[in-house]
Amino acid sequence: MTRPTKSERLKSILEATRGFHAELDHSTHSDRAQVITVGAFLDSMLEQLLFFGLAEGGWKRDLFEGQGPLATFSARIDMACAMGLLPESLRRDLHLIRKLRNHFAHRVVGGSLLENPAKQYIEATSVHGFVVGTAVSQGRRPDIRKDFRDSVHVLVGFLQGCVERARTPEKMPNIPLPVTPPPLARTRTRH
Repeated sequence: MTRPTKSERLKSILEATRGFHAELDHSTHSDRAQVITVGAFLDSMLEQLLFFGLAEGGWKRDLFEGQGPLATFSARIDMACAMGLLPESLRRDLHLIRKLRNHFAHRVVGGSLLENPAKQYIEATSVHGFVVGTAVSQGRRPDIRKDFRDSVHVLVGFLQGCVERARTPEKMPNIPLPVTPPPLARTRTRH
């Protein structure tokens, strides 16, 4: 089996996420709906990542269903990092997105990315500073909703790269994301 070239990997990453990116960029849904959709998409990408990283066997599907040990978003994040399939910095950011998703999922109505703790979760991700810095350098004022979408695009790109690596024999090295996140203010939320 020949290893895919960098351009083939890039093409695969772009093709696999194009529909999601387009939907996210043009969504007219509420903040709540967008966050829950993002959480579901990232969760399914983690399932794909783990599926490729596990040994072959018909039993694999059982791990991801019902009460299986990899049935939750949190378990998938931690296991993927423990298996060396994604770096610690991405693990941290995915847990922040999971907390954001849980914040919105446990609310019956409303919720806004403009309010804490949602805004704090977004601002605490490693990629947020990079996204805001890019926006400012392009003459755009920071906008938490656009910054959330742009941060998700970056995270999806990193995660898709991890999925592509899991399809090959080598494991993901612990490469830090481009910036160091600010400290997260302590808030109480339901998990």
